Amino acid sequence: MAKTFKNITQNNQVSLWTQFLEYQAALCIKKDISFFTHLNAIHFDAPILEFGCGVGAYTEQLRSHLPHIPIVATDFNLQFLNVLSQRLEKTSDHMVSTHQWDALNGPAPLAASACQTCIIRLVLQHVTDPISIVNSIKKILPKGSQIIIIEEDDDLIQVHPHADVFTQIMHLWKRYGNKYHNTRYMGRKLPKLIHDCQLKLCHYDIISHSNIENNTHDMAKFYIDSLPPIQAADESIMSDNEFQKIKSLVQDYVKKHADHCIITYPQVIAIAEIV
Repeated sequence: MAKTFKNITQNNQVSLWTQFLEYQAALCIKKDISFFTHLNAIHFDAPILEFGCGVGAYTEQLRSHLPHIPIVATDFNLQFLNVLSQRLEKTSDHMVSTHQWDALNGPAPLAASACQTCIIRLVLQHVTDPISIVNSIKKILPKGSQIIIIEEDDDLIQVHPHADVFTQIMHLWKRYGNKYHNTRYMGRKLPKLIHDCQLKLCHYDIISHSNIENNTHDMAKFYIDSLPPIQAADESIMSDNEFQKIKSLVQDYVKKHADHCIITYPQVIAIAEIV
């Protein structure tokens, strides 16, 4: 299990991370779905396997935008799955099934074998052996199935006019990543990963979420809201005074530049086929 998630669970920070991940998923989903459908990456006549669903922030967005496709949501963390299950109970949603699955140490849920699309979003950056994870998924899906992997690469982030405060935010994420084995550059490793797993790489690209399709205040809020979960999980990385200063600098930047700036949050996407 990734050290990052051990820390979150032990310090009972699930609620705080859930709020941020919900905001992140809502920010990204429309462009993601448009990208998936344009490239025919989703098999619409079979369930979707979401590997590493966490608390279900992205799961709920998938359900909203692909309402007729069942989702098999899996995660190794039972606490995260319980959060998702409680949310599903409130909405009486029977199109999502939840399953605990440690891909390195346990059998896959039977429901996963019926899937022909697998989405692995922001998961591989947290694990120590991503090749074994992808190979475990590869074994249970039929040939012709598509695996969609979405990851990050902090060096791709662009903010113009330049502001040191956004560089400072990325530095804090890197410090957190280095301490808890979270690979902040997983996106650039995907082509080699897919080659090593003997999959066919069908597409490799960057989806740049920005204040072009969202608005400047939403993008600024995304970066500000990314910090409290880090602080709550490990106060040695960022003090409260440092957070308040960063928050103020980002807000000042937005006031000064308003819609005459560009703020991006890029993600790297790879689509691979099982052959």
